[in-house]
Amino acid sequence: MKKFFVLFTIIALALTSCDKPEEPKPQPEKRPIVALDKQSISVKAEGGSYSVGYAIENAKEGAELSVVNDAEWIVDITVDASNITFVVEPNELTEPREAELSVEYPEADSRTISVKQAAKSEEPEPTLATITLEVSNIEWNNADIKVTPSEDIEYVLGIMSAELFTEKYAENSDAIIADRIAEWESTAKMYEDMGYDDPWQYYMQLEQREGENTYNIKDSDIANLSWGSDYVAYSFGIDDEGNATSTVATAEFSTVGPVASENNITITIDEMTKSSVEFTVTATNNDPYYVTLETTDVWHPMPTRAMRSLFATSCLSTTRRLSSAHLVAQRESPTATLARISTASRATRLWFGASRMALQPRFSTLRSSSLPTPLLTFR
Repeated sequence: MKKFFVLFTIIALALTSCDKPEEPKPQPEKRPIVALDKQSISVKAEGGSYSVGYAIENAKEGAELSVVNDAEWIVDITVDASNITFVVEPNELTEPREAELSVEYPEADSRTISVKQAAKSEEPEPTLATITLEVSNIEWNNADIKVTPSEDIEYVLGIMSAELFTEKYAENSDAIIADRIAEWESTAKMYEDMGYDDPWQYYMQLEQREGENTYNIKDSDIANLSWGSDYVAYSFGIDDEGNATSTVATAEFSTVGPVASENNITITIDEMTKSSVEFTVTATNNDPYYVTLETTDVWHPMPTRAMRSLFATSCLSTTRRLSSAHLVAQRESPTATLARISTASRATRLWFGASRMALQPRFSTLRSSSLPTPLLTFR
């Protein structure tokens, strides 16, 4: 019995050692999977550019994603590493329309993007009012601007240099509106930091005007103009929400440049004391001119070109005070006498200008009781 059991065991082991081990079954290759971040897009009648993000799982080397499109109104389809971008053209029909974009990738199930576009509104778009600008009575630093709106709207009137307008708004004058709103917002923010809580519309309303009117630039405090310069006046309607209620109107104009006077002026010093001088100014016509006193240390270094430039400006200006210690007087009569002008300096030179000429009589105030003969030098 024992022998029989041993023999059986040997036979079983021999049979077992003859069996071949099973080979592992090959695993099926994973297919690519395309995932979209959106499968449908709603588009306004105006159309526009749209984008759909995507990702590919188990991507195959060298394979590329493609988009199949049968709609003529969906154009400019591009595919980059993570987005599908396309442009939907405006819908000019009064009915909505729909199309599908098929997203394809080798060995992957296709995906679909549904594009639904609204119909064009049958209501006509609101038309904006228009504004007409007329510039007249142009002077060296002033002019009148007549504003005529086609409708009863509130509008803003402004002026800028022609150079700035050409640089910023020649291609798109409507951008003026956005820039002005940004200015009002900046002003509101500045005052907000100071404890005020007025919205930007408050500062816009300070500039708003209405109705057909003629505005004098200086009297209305619209701008500070310089002589011989090019400008553009502009105006636009705007509501409290910042929406334009008119197109932007513009008008170009140039201020008057300086014109040389034919006036010939002479100064005669009549009397001097240690604290005053009396003199007579004689002119050959009624053109305005300026008279002032200046110390020699200030006057002497001044180049002739600078003097002429100052006189050219003075002839067009209203009376100006060059410094608190100096007398500045405008005279329009051919002969005028300014008596007892105080001269605190020990050495003072009288000077004046009439556009292109500059005669400079020199004198010295008295240092004692004696009365010397004044030295008159004409240059």
